[in-house]
Amino acid sequence: MICLPLESETAKTLVGFTSLQSQQPFHKIIGVGNTDGAINISISGGKAPYNIVWEREIPGTEENPAPTYAPIGTNLLAVNNLAAGRYRLSITSSFVSCDNTEAITFTKFYELAAVETLQLLEGPFLSKSLCVGEPGTLQVKVFDRDSDTFSFYYDGTLVSSTPVGNDTYELTIDSPVDEAILNILNESGCGISVPIITGVGTPEFSYTSRSLEQTGLISANEDVTFTNTSIEPLY
Repeated sequence: MICLPLESETAKTLVGFTSLQSQQPFHKIIGVGNTDGAINISISGGKAPYNIVWEREIPGTEENPAPTYAPIGTNLLAVNNLAAGRYRLSITSSFVSCDNTEAITFTKFYELAAVETLQLLEGPFLSKSLCVGEPGTLQVKVFDRDSDTFSFYYDGTLVSSTPVGNDTYELTIDSPVDEAILNILNESGCGISVPIITGVGTPEFSYTSRSLEQTGLISANEDVTFTNTSIEPLY
């Protein structure tokens, strides 16, 4: 048999070598803050047996910007319990070059992104009585692609909720406080937190106009633009 350089397509044909590839038929979406990601692959080409190495990329720092890689598994066609992040797959084929010094290695990166499954679409909207510190209600519109059952906690206490529309819930608040946190949890225990502040806040704003920018004075009948610069949320 004629032995040709490794990079030669003719050499690959002569030894029965086809391009080493990896297919990814399954990729599980990761919930935010969870480690429920998974990657399944299949391998074609090259020559078995294969040496398979999975690694998790560790981002570099300001001092050392180059990423590093931590092994998470070897000789596996599936890796599970993955957090969001970047992963490197290296597959080495048993096929080697003519002088037996260079093996064929395939490298591929996988990016697993966290997906916000639980989302606050609208609200919270407070009733008038709740705004002045008296018992009342608030409404929120919540969506979760994996669940339609939610628990609502106001200031750490579970409160009753009533569906009042498409993905919209009305919560009964019997003991309002000036500042509280509304926690919304789905069936999996994933949640989001929203600050609730009642009463009248202290508004802060800035204003400008074309004349003010040019002369330092506001002309009569000119348009003035106001910008809300309040830091604390007002509900």
